[in-house]
Amino acid sequence: MAPNGAGTHPEELKQVERLVFAKIAPIAESFAEKHRLLIRKYYHDGSSWDMMFKKKTGGTGMIEILLTQPGISVLAPETLRHLSALPPRLEFTICATCWIDDYDTQMRSGRHEEVGKFLSGTDPQEKMIGLLELALKKTLSWNATDLTERSGPNQWKNTWKTNGEFEKATSSVFIEGEMRPLPVM
Repeated sequence: MAPNGAGTHPEELKQVERLVFAKIAPIAESFAEKHRLLIRKYYHDGSSWDMMFKKKTGGTGMIEILLTQPGISVLAPETLRHLSALPPRLEFTICATCWIDDYDTQMRSGRHEEVGKFLSGTDPQEKMIGLLELALKKTLSWNATDLTERSGPNQWKNTWKTNGEFEKATSSVFIEGEMRPLPVM
């Protein structure tokens, strides 16, 4: 199994990529390239793409593109039947997310906000670009006091013995079989 459970259903994910995410891939990849964001696909085998970066002001920013209709998940094999009869319109939800991890307290402070929905096959691509721009703007505008959702305590100290090791690990992401450093914005 790959880190964080990604890639445990490779054949099914290839189908999801070819039949579903290919519809929005040119827009998402162009946006990510323009803003120097890394795209992490199918985290925990989920039906989403995440555009990630480290914030100059601290923490991690992420724009999530989540397939919401039809509800397809490789973790629920019965939903894969939708792949053989996809509707002409697929609904994707665009979300802005930001978090800061505190190694010493083992706590995460974050914020997650839905920005809007994009209907592939109906909406013009400019709508998706606008939603991605809005999500990036929101994520970049949030500071530590805006991150009011708390989670933890986490068990990070079981994996990383020092704050330096933890920072190094959380400043990169596993993409296409290798760890890549997150760009800083």
